Amino acid sequence: MDISNIRQTIAAPNAQGEKNSSLSFNNPQVDANSIEYREIDKSKVPPKRELLTNMIARSASSNQNSQALLDDFSKPSNSGLFLGGLPDLSDPEAISKLSKVNELFLIEQNNFENQKTDLINQGKISGDSPQKILEDIVGLYDSQSEFFQKGVGWKGEVFSFDTSSAMVDVRV
Repeated sequence: MDISNIRQTIAAPNAQGEKNSSLSFNNPQVDANSIEYREIDKSKVPPKRELLTNMIARSASSNQNSQALLDDFSKPSNSGLFLGGLPDLSDPEAISKLSKVNELFLIEQNNFENQKTDLINQGKISGDSPQKILEDIVGLYDSQSEFFQKGVGWKGEVFSFDTSSAMVDVRV
């Protein structure tokens, strides 16, 4: 699939501060199918661990804020697998690998969600503060497999099929 000539439309305020107006542009300098574009390492993202610990630190100012954050984290996550790039969609072997990685990740994500629910319930039964339970959730993420951590971007790395991924090769 050639996506290099897709016309993009965005809404943005103009220079005079007026209401958003539609802007259309083509970027002929970016060929999404080019070797140069496909070889860019897209396997790095902001580490989820850092984002979560920053949110916990900001919520520490009040028990109410910590409880609200804990309530959010008590809900099941269905974010799925983070990818830094898709495989060649015309390659059946690559699609098979992606499918297998996703299947394995969903199993680990389900196990994690069960562990997280148990941890939260145990913390509440023990009378732990929301802040303490949130910190325990960080520890739970830290204790997960490298495969799961990469799947959620915990350390800032995600699966990328545009570059070689030993994790994909090892597990699939």
